[in-house]
Formats: sequence, structure tokens, C-alpha cells
Amino acid sequence: MTDRRDGRTGGPAGRRVFAVVALALTVAVVGCGTAVATPTTSPAPSPSPILSPTPIPTPAPTSTPSSSPTPTAAPTHAHGVFTTTGPLPGELSQSFGAVLLHDGRVLIVGGSPGAELYDPSTGLVTPTGPLGTLQGGQDLTLLNSGRVLLTDTGDVGGAEYYDPTTGKFSLAAPMVDPFHQTAVKLADGRVLVLGGADVSSYLATAEIFDPATQKFKATGRMKTARENAQALLLKNGRVLVVGGDEGVGGGEGDTETDHILASAEIYSPATGEFTPTGSMHFARTEFTATFLPNGKVLVTGGVTHVNSGDNNLASAELYDPNTGSWTMTGSMSAPRSDQSAVLLDTGEVLVVDGDQTADLYNPATGKFAATSPVQGGDYSVGVLLKDGRVLSRGLIPESPIAALLAVGSAASRARR
Repeated sequence: MTDRRDGRTGGPAGRRVFAVVALALTVAVVGCGTAVATPTTSPAPSPSPILSPTPIPTPAPTSTPSSSPTPTAAPTHAHGVFTTTGPLPGELSQSFGAVLLHDGRVLIVGGSPGAELYDPSTGLVTPTGPLGTLQGGQDLTLLNSGRVLLTDTGDVGGAEYYDPTTGKFSLAAPMVDPFHQTAVKLADGRVLVLGGADVSSYLATAEIFDPATQKFKATGRMKTARENAQALLLKNGRVLVVGGDEGVGGGEGDTETDHILASAEIYSPATGEFTPTGSMHFARTEFTATFLPNGKVLVTGGVTHVNSGDNNLASAELYDPNTGSWTMTGSMSAPRSDQSAVLLDTGEVLVVDGDQTADLYNPATGKFAATSPVQGGDYSVGVLLKDGRVLSRGLIPESPIAALLAVGSAASRARR
């Protein structure tokens, strides 16, 4: 599940851009050179410390190719280098999300009627849908049935289903509060949806969607009202909820009263209750949180308050569920917000943003290393494909949109 929201208020930005799109390929570099451990204020990272290019074959198609011409990149793709192909149809808003379907395709949804499918076997991106009533950004959750639950993070609110077998959207049951924003699938297949903001207040409430009954039901209340939070399922079946914004005396859009949060809490599905846990070292919104194979959680970048202003962060932190505490880890090569972070099969984390920069985090060393420059856009989303590559969809107003593919290492693909 991945969701790129438009700013700290979560509402639709009102900007629309027509897509001139590219697809790009690179290899996720393992142990690539010297990592950059301190943040830089320059918008462009220093030259990439990557390994020498090594051609690798393009993964073979898993289905019969289309008879029409297929947009493809060069026959081989250099190790650690992004290349492009395209174009991509349609128009997406600044609030959009993407999710890997059971059949290996990727559903990308943003705005109305913007929805599209990327097929890795053909390299084609095609329109699907259209959406029903949802018009803002969407949080996408893949259900065990193969359908996708969409919860609206914009001004309309509510929930819909997407059925990959029919390519159609349909209305879901009414939510307890249609403005609940952040969604995470629990170990038993149910979906926790929490936080957000309506026109009058920020929300501390939460609810559970049960696919068996196809209904929403209220659950416990968070200790802190928050929107734009990150929520991740931990190994023990509980959920970490961290960061985001808390409004003081105002609702959505009241930016003068926004307060960025460092606090975190744990949700227990067994009791339906939230309890406090350790706070991050930095308050963060518009950041990423990634569950690592060792059970810890990596958070990167985001926006924080500095000297009465908002500043992007290059720093990163680790949460240990065993101790309930946070520790600082290496810093990215550049400050970032609204970036995407994808866990690779190697256990590393690829962080990509819309400023033509990307970093690879190695949990073994606790350091980031810059990769080659990328082409993309703000509000990037990333999805790990079944062949070990990463699809990243970005957006820049009045500039080309790009979808980027990062090819995983040979060892990564072999484990798939």
C-alpha cells in the first residue's frame, strides 16, 4: 500500500497535469560505494557512488505479448542506471496511490476519473475504471480476495472497491466516518482505518473494515488526533501509528494551526485499544515508514517545524518494537518529503523522490548510498514488482510525468 497525499492538509490540490510518461530501469545496488551519512542542503546530490554498469537481461514476459507495438527500453539495462520508455495515458492528481495486484499488475489511482493499470509483462499502462464518487487521494489496500479497498483521503470521503477481474469500481458500505484517512491491513485480513480531518476538526477516531461482513465498525480511539500519519503492521500483529499533523482548534485546511507530531502509539487488534509508545527524535509529516525484515521500522525524511517554518529532513530513524524506542540511523544524501520508500528483496530500502534523486538504505550498515539520477516527479509512489523490480510513478506540474522501473539484483530476482 502506498499513498502520496497533497500536503499536510490531505485535501485535493486542485492541480491537474496531462501525462507525458516514461518508464525507467535500474539495478538496486548492494553495498554501492561509500554511503552519504550527513544531509545536504543542495537539491541535487553529489555524483552517484554506484558500481560499474553491468548489462543484465530484461525479465521474460509472463504472458502473451500484445500484437500492438509495446513500449520497451533497450534490450539490456545498465546496473544502477535509470533508462526511460513510454508514453503513459491519462491524467493524475497530486494525491494518488498504487498497489500490486495478485496477478502482478499494478493499480495506480489518483483523482477522478484517473485510474490506470501497469502490466510488467508488456510494459503497457492502460486506463481502467473510472472511479465512482471518490475524487481526492486514495489509500489502497489489497484484500485477501484480490479486490482493492479504496478509502478517500480528500474532501469527498467514503470507500470503494476495485475488482481486477472486471476492471470496475463499485461503492463499498458506508464508513463510520468517511474522512478517516490512513489504512493498514491486519494479520487476519481486516483493515484498520484511522485519523484524518473533516471540515471542523482533526480525528482521533478509528474503525475496522471486515471483508467477511463487508461492513465498517468503530474501534478504539487514538491518544492523539492526527492526519497524514503512517501506520504499519508489526510482526506481533499490532500496528504502529506514528507522526503526521495535529490541528489545534481547527479542521482540514487550517494550516496556521497545524502541529507536526513526533508521537507514536500502538494499536492492539485483540483489545481494540491504542496505547502510547516512544516518540521519534524529530516531528515528521509527509515522510515514509518501512517495515524491515529484522522487525524494526525505518522512517525517512519528511517535513518538520524549524524556526517557525517548515523544513525538509534528510535524517532517518529506527523504531524497535521490543523496546518501544527510536534511534537515529544514517542520513539520506538529500532532504526529502513526499518521497516513496520500497523494501527490496535484498532487505535494502530504495528511497525515491521527484527531484531526480534516489538513495539505497542498507540495514546492515545503517547507511544510505546515492543511486544514479532518476526522472520522475513530486509525490512519487513506489511498488515492488514480482520480478524484483520497482515501479515508481511521479508527477511534476507542467512537466513530464514519469514512471520509473528499478531492476532488482540477480539474487533478488532469483528468490522470487
